[in-house]
Amino acid sequence: MSFIKKDINLGLLIIVLILAISFASLGIYYNQNYTTLSKEYTSRLDSLTQVTDELFFYKNRLNRTATDLQVKKEDETELEKRYTSMKAENEQLTAAKAALEADLSSTKKGLLDTTNQLRAAQVEVLSQKSQIADLQTDRELWKAKSNSYKNKYEAVCAGDTGVC
Repeated sequence: MSFIKKDINLGLLIIVLILAISFASLGIYYNQNYTTLSKEYTSRLDSLTQVTDELFFYKNRLNRTATDLQVKKEDETELEKRYTSMKAENEQLTAAKAALEADLSSTKKGLLDTTNQLRAAQVEVLSQKSQIADLQTDRELWKAKSNSYKNKYEAVCAGDTGVC
């Protein structure tokens, strides 16, 4: 029996050794797999973190772009309103300018007519002044003649009263 015990102890020892070696090799194998998986997990987590950061970055850029687009649309609307009002004002000013130019043209024509009338009137006034001067000269001449005839009449009537 001691032989069996020896064989059983030796068999048990071998089994325990085989089990210990298998547990050790399984532990090493799973440790290496765990380390590999852990590194891969860490790598993928870092990659996912990087992708998440990029996603937030692009999301922020997209939000800024959307905000800029909204501001641009509002600016376009405001500029379109301004353009419309300025276009209407320009049309009004163009119409007013045309009316003023027509008025200026008619005023110039009226001024030219009035200037021509003034010149004609000035010529007529000069002609009348010349006639007045001639008439005054004639008047003075006739007055002098009248005085001369009056003096002669008085001289004739002063000496002989029967003739007068």
